Amino acid sequence: MPFTSRYWLGLCTGFLLLSFLGKLNASHYSSGEVYYQYSPTPTDTARYEIFVTWYRNTSGADLSFNTQNVCLTSSCYPNITVTINKVFPPPGMGSPNDSYGGWIVRGTSDCADDQDSAYKDLAAHKFSGFVSLPGQCHDFKFKVSAPCCRDVSDNMATSPNMFMEVYLNNTLGPSSSPQFTGDPGIGFCVQPIGVPPVNFSQKAIDPDGDSIIYRFAQPLTGNHCDSAGGIIPFAAGFTTNNPIPSQTGIQINQQNGIFSFSPNQQGSYIVKFEVESFRFDTVSLFWVPVGSAVRELQIPVTASCNSPSSQSFGLQLKNGTYTSRLYLNNAIDSIQSAYQLPNLARNSTGPTGIHALLPVGCFSTNLTLEFELPIQKSSISPTDFRLFAPDGSLIPIIAVHDSGTGLFVDSISLELLNPMVQSGNYLLQFRVGNDGNTLLSKCGDPIDEFVGLFVSIGSCPSPVFELEQVSVLEDEKITLQWSANSALQNSNVQKFFGGWDIFASENQGPWNLIHSLQSPAARSHTISFGGSSFPVDHNNYEFFVDLRYAGENWG
Repeated sequence: MPFTSRYWLGLCTGFLLLSFLGKLNASHYSSGEVYYQYSPTPTDTARYEIFVTWYRNTSGADLSFNTQNVCLTSSCYPNITVTINKVFPPPGMGSPNDSYGGWIVRGTSDCADDQDSAYKDLAAHKFSGFVSLPGQCHDFKFKVSAPCCRDVSDNMATSPNMFMEVYLNNTLGPSSSPQFTGDPGIGFCVQPIGVPPVNFSQKAIDPDGDSIIYRFAQPLTGNHCDSAGGIIPFAAGFTTNNPIPSQTGIQINQQNGIFSFSPNQQGSYIVKFEVESFRFDTVSLFWVPVGSAVRELQIPVTASCNSPSSQSFGLQLKNGTYTSRLYLNNAIDSIQSAYQLPNLARNSTGPTGIHALLPVGCFSTNLTLEFELPIQKSSISPTDFRLFAPDGSLIPIIAVHDSGTGLFVDSISLELLNPMVQSGNYLLQFRVGNDGNTLLSKCGDPIDEFVGLFVSIGSCPSPVFELEQVSVLEDEKITLQWSANSALQNSNVQKFFGGWDIFASENQGPWNLIHSLQSPAARSHTISFGGSSFPVDHNNYEFFVDLRYAGENWG
């Protein structure tokens, strides 16, 4: 038999009393989310699908019920109560710490210390179901309430149950609400002064292409069919628009739903987001609100970051993609000199560890970096990197590619202007780019400038050539002849062959390029003397042949 709202409210009171008397963490709900989707059928053009998610604190009491009541209210029609059903996770998606059908919520421990008292491990309990609207109205509302209590937070004066509502105006036609695409799994750590603000995305999309805006909203409590939820007051020092202690305040980017702040106080904080959609009415010539979605999160801020997010130098490559070696300061000096670097990051208190990527194939024109902790996509620029060949020459990086569509990426590919064709160790160095920063981790930690990373290239064919003979023919022509090793017959060498460049110097003057041969098989070139180009009388000439290969001259 389904539980009634009265039964559940009584049960909640019992849990509150138990929690107070025994100091137990018996509450269920840390966060919640509501949105809807227009889902017509051939026989029901007024059908909508409703989605409700509760985020359970897995250290709290159970959340075992499999249905959820949703109340549809409006000023146009009587209230309608709809029962929607729990959606259970497929294999591999269930939370390992939840035995009641909760889904995995990833990302909460990327930055926050999961051993901190403020940390919360979450499981998502998802519900969905359908309702047919009785007609058109400008103020339909879908309302839901949690049958029991919230987790205790540091920014709310009390912790009653959670109440959420979203609205729909279908007088301009059917409309789906915005849908959050940003990850609900958010956790942070206290940021030192001077460290760049951290970013987190609550990006939403509107399936109908309507315009959307983001804003903070007031947390509410109440029964699912209440005309309006009761406002839960914030604790002293907190407001709707400043729900988390931050030394830089909180900024919202209305274009992409990215929130930026610098958390500076340990605790657990409720933050509620509302996304509203607007449609242009060609009759009134006004933008009319047509729908909304809400997400309420309880965000932990731990006193310190987890260990992976605060490693030395902040360079956190994915395990299995690199090896590492320690170098004493005199070895660091030698490396810096060999690659002609003005600076190379080093550990001031002991040997310096330098990572080396697993060997990369010769002739590669892309270099892939995989990170253990995601990188803020907005912090990536080709100018954040310098790549030096084993001979110290610079290999330009012309683009950075990634497959991420959100705020963070865990893998990037550096596109090189020229292929890596020298056997040995290339050195990739991280710099402050034209964007004013090095790479920033998800937690806001910058990769220290001048950190070096070796890229091992092996078994590359090495072209060797030599000018063998200069012959004078008929007192008018000079023929240059040279030899080259078998590496010039390699198909990849020929693919990146640029040319044989012929240079001449007159009377020990500057060297001038006088001709380029485009055939890798060329081994000679004849120059005609005389006239204004090469006057013979009283002049001395010197020549050399150079190989242009993989974007460079090989000397």
